[in-house]
Amino acid sequence: SFIAFDGSAHEVNDPEEFFRLQLGGGTSYAKGLAKTVEVQAKYPESLYDRYVVLAGDMEDFDSPEEDLPGLFDQVRRGSQFFASVRMAYRAEPARTRIDDILRRLHEEDPFVSYVDLAPENHYEPLILRRIFRNDEEKKK
Repeated sequence: SFIAFDGSAHEVNDPEEFFRLQLGGGTSYAKGLAKTVEVQAKYPESLYDRYVVLAGDMEDFDSPEEDLPGLFDQVRRGSQFFASVRMAYRAEPARTRIDDILRRLHEEDPFVSYVDLAPENHYEPLILRRIFRNDEEKKK
């Protein structure tokens, strides 16, 4: 399953449809995360490996601040691995509340990754090592 969200969240089962979606603004990560928890419940851990990949600019316009840490934690606990990738059009480093939550989870949990793909970075295949926490730095 794929989850797309802006001001509302939608489950999409067709990859072709998902990658062609045109969403509006007013991004609410709380709605996207809540939908993720709902979809995770359809796939019991005893039968499925549940991997979540969150990709976006990590800028939120509609989520109650107090809801976000708990929702991110629910998604993390319901996943075998939780990867998050910030893909932004601006070069400056992100310092949003979502970035702060994801950075903290990345530091605390070896099954959570956070990668910031700022525009000045070169998008090389090696970036996948960081996304899936298979980098040399972690092995030291």
